Amino acid sequence: MTTPQRVFGIILKMTFFVLLWAIPLPAQAAPPWSGIIDPSRAIDWSNAGIPGGIPNRTTLCATINAPTYGNGSTNATTAIQNALNSCPANQVVFLPAGTYRINGNLRVPSTAMTEDSCQTASPPQTATLLLPPLPKR
Repeated sequence: MTTPQRVFGIILKMTFFVLLWAIPLPAQAAPPWSGIIDPSRAIDWSNAGIPGGIPNRTTLCATINAPTYGNGSTNATTAIQNALNSCPANQVVFLPAGTYRINGNLRVPSTAMTEDSCQTASPPQTATLLLPPLPKR
């Protein structure tokens, strides 16, 4: 190998090395709120939700009667509370699509789960709970 070939090889390697370090590494994508809220005030939501996702429950213990209680005018509080109270662990109280008026408090036992028809209806529908206004303090 001649001297000019060696020099050219060294220059080529040096150029490659310099270019390799001159190319900027891809930066992490900025959070969607970047520039809107100060990072020190941002909340890390990466661990939010139920670990492993919402469990798939297929056993219904009760279905609330939508024609009776899902019409938006009939008080559904007692019917829903009774269904929740009688629901065993790992079973579901099903609220068909409708608007359910809640005129009091609902206590959801830790063993009960509620599910609406949004997940299975085609086209998607919703079950809406109408809650009374909070008392003024």
